[in-house]
Amino acid sequence: DGKYHECVLLYESYNNHGSWMVTFGIGALVITLCLYAIVCAYRIIHTGGIYTEQERAPPPLHWPVLKFAGVSAGICWSLANVCIIEATVLGGNAIVMAQVLSAQIIASGACGLLYYGEGGGNGARGVWVVAALWTLIAMMLLGFEKDV
Repeated sequence: DGKYHECVLLYESYNNHGSWMVTFGIGALVITLCLYAIVCAYRIIHTGGIYTEQERAPPPLHWPVLKFAGVSAGICWSLANVCIIEATVLGGNAIVMAQVLSAQIIASGACGLLYYGEGGGNGARGVWVVAALWTLIAMMLLGFEKDV
């Protein structure tokens, strides 16, 4: 049957961990290079003669700082993205993506509280903890909506 053959070809052409991840990486690289080129061009064009040579130079990449922090963050993000794609394929967009976004919000808030010391006094932090627990309970209840 022709339709079955076309579906198999489409599935093989766009698999979740091959072409999707590669095209995402290539697109991210191209956009990053374009944005860097725009910033460099802006600094050259709009600084004129009143700024020093250092102010007209391209922005530094800060490799000594980013060689550990940036590379490790990129690796962690990439591994998480692969896991999110696999979970979405198994659980579906409606359930899993809501859970993923909720988990990201809780993780970001916890990082802000624990690492950066945000959150004000103990009362505000207590409200955050209650809200995070409420969100976790809602995530679990949402997971019961679909049998995987």
